[in-house]
Amino acid sequence: MLTLRGFLAGTAAWRDAALALPPDTRENAVLYSEDALELLPALFGFWAAGVHAILPGDILPGTLKHLEDSGVALDKTFLALGAIGMDDGKRVVHLFSPVERTSDFNALEAPHDLGLLDDKAPLLSLLTSGSTGKAKLCRKRLEQAFLEPESIDAGIPGGTSALGAIEVLGTVSAQHIYGLLFRALWPLLSTEALIVGKRLHYPENLEEALKEAKARGHRAVVIAAPAHLKRFTDPTLFEDARDCVILAFSSTGPLDDEGARVARAALGLFPMEVLGSTETGGIAWRRRDLESDGKISTPPWKTVPGITAGVRLEDGRVLPEGEGLLTLSGRHLDHEGWNDGSDRIRLDDTGFTLLGRADRIVKIEGKRVALPEVEALLVKGGLAREAKVFTFGEGWREALAAVLKPSPQLKDIFLADGKAAAVRKLREELGRNLPAVSIPRRWRLVDELPANAQGKTTVKALESLFDPRRPEWLLESDEVQEDSRHLRLRLEASPGLEWFKGHFPGLPILPGVAQLLLVEKAFRAYAHVSGDFNATQVKTLKFRAVTTPGMRLALELECPVGISSEESFSLKFAWKKIGDSEDIQSSGTIVFARK
Repeated sequence: MLTLRGFLAGTAAWRDAALALPPDTRENAVLYSEDALELLPALFGFWAAGVHAILPGDILPGTLKHLEDSGVALDKTFLALGAIGMDDGKRVVHLFSPVERTSDFNALEAPHDLGLLDDKAPLLSLLTSGSTGKAKLCRKRLEQAFLEPESIDAGIPGGTSALGAIEVLGTVSAQHIYGLLFRALWPLLSTEALIVGKRLHYPENLEEALKEAKARGHRAVVIAAPAHLKRFTDPTLFEDARDCVILAFSSTGPLDDEGARVARAALGLFPMEVLGSTETGGIAWRRRDLESDGKISTPPWKTVPGITAGVRLEDGRVLPEGEGLLTLSGRHLDHEGWNDGSDRIRLDDTGFTLLGRADRIVKIEGKRVALPEVEALLVKGGLAREAKVFTFGEGWREALAAVLKPSPQLKDIFLADGKAAAVRKLREELGRNLPAVSIPRRWRLVDELPANAQGKTTVKALESLFDPRRPEWLLESDEVQEDSRHLRLRLEASPGLEWFKGHFPGLPILPGVAQLLLVEKAFRAYAHVSGDFNATQVKTLKFRAVTTPGMRLALELECPVGISSEESFSLKFAWKKIGDSEDIQSSGTIVFARK
């Protein structure tokens, strides 16, 4: 908990710590924290010191290289909070927190005068990979960061103050523009809003936070992303605290009808969806509704207060209605006048509809291919629920790769006849409408598209699915029987899997240690196991037959229900060969214990 007095005292302490550094090392500050409350006083403290604050999306050592490539001079930069962890070579000055815990700021004396911030100064940058996978630095004036929360607030009837005593809970990171604005800066507009600083990684974490808010007599606002909302598939999880949710936001990507329905069942209301980007911030929103027949109604996007949308034509003219490139004007955008976006839209007096990104036109073998068109055909053809298509280098030329969440029809083909049959069906469907050059050469079928801490699906994340150390599996069933949860996954032992290499030459088999590693990977991915648990012991391990390339396999997992509340638990597993009879390849038990 951080009081207003503690926030002001913390801001002053971080300001003074920054000013105590040699002037030639404090041009930039790189900050990272999973806790929005820890981030806030440091951020305002550096701004008060006139220091340019940079928020990266992660603290991997390679992120420093991305900063350098984006023009940041490391000899004029220092790291603070968790960002220190990205500097494995200790090349950059480290500025440590003035207190051990953020709440310790509450005991310090609040300053009488912090001075005024220069809101025209470009003192905020976010390192973002966007949809291209190439990292870039997006720099903003402070007024942009301050005016956008005001626009958000103006669109809520009565503003934040009308919501009363609310707790702002987030599943997204505050290192991203959406999380920063909605989780950290927007609540500052109300004297009654409480920021819950820690990011809530799992549905169980959100459920616990909702119960705590309700016990304190508070309402809750949930800040989430589509990738997180889709995990709320068990509506009973929130049934004891759902009534305290007064508002929910969703951003960083589109929320489809299925995700909207899941979110409403879990939280009791449809989220307010926010459209925007790191460059523009939030520029429009919409909220779904249920029609009398139970179908979901999807309204057009409406710009937030302070933003005006227009359509830019190819001849450069901007019209208030029609089809063309989205262009925007407004006080929290990069510059005055019209700011062109990357989306094509259809605009009228009710709002606008997205028609696809204009920057996702690529050339393959000299021919133009619209990636949104390929994705739309996969979904429209009934073979995919979601699809992402991107380019990759194949030898001396570029080709297309596709990652998709299969429809029940395609999943049945995969389960019955294998991946090759599923891919043949996909190629046949696209071949009815597209030339061969527009049909992807590489395919991955997944239960959910990958998402980062901000809930965004990046090209880098899609590319990682083709890593030879990542098996391609799909969930066949997930059931609860008495007090046990039973999961069954299906996959093929692709000859390209990394673990077949060198084990053994001329007679490759899947090593036992690799089988155990894959069991843990599958369990963490599909049971959403918290990182608080470690595998500590393997028992009753039996290898009954060798697993060779090309085998079609099933992996069966059994664990207790409600493991998040346990101190330790056992996971039973069995690898089975799919055939006339399901022969067990190996089996055993892995014991997990809380750290």
